[in-house]
Amino acid sequence: MPARQAVDAANVVYTRGSDHHMIAAQLPVDAELVYESFLRIIRERPDISIVTQKDAAMMLEVTRDDLTLTGQVSALGAGRSLLYVWGDAGHSGLSGRELTERAVAYICEDLGVSIERVDY
Repeated sequence: MPARQAVDAANVVYTRGSDHHMIAAQLPVDAELVYESFLRIIRERPDISIVTQKDAAMMLEVTRDDLTLTGQVSALGAGRSLLYVWGDAGHSGLSGRELTERAVAYICEDLGVSIERVDY
């Protein structure tokens, strides 16, 4: 599948003094497909546990050891969606930013979407 261009790919927001990070990625893919990709990636990782799964809201909260990650997808219409990922890397050795960036990168790679990060 040829790579599609993300519109406003990944906006990274850092909350000073906290390990919590949030990324918002606007993707040129239907929200349902983004959520299915997120679920598929998590289910392929036996080391990751689903804490909360709300399919109607297209939201997942997952954990591995002491890190947590929450993702939610919203439909923007016309085959576009907005993916939010919040993360706390705990004592994993990663920063929250690295954790959330990796999550978005895995999903985008699975969907064949190239991304460009914009920091604010």
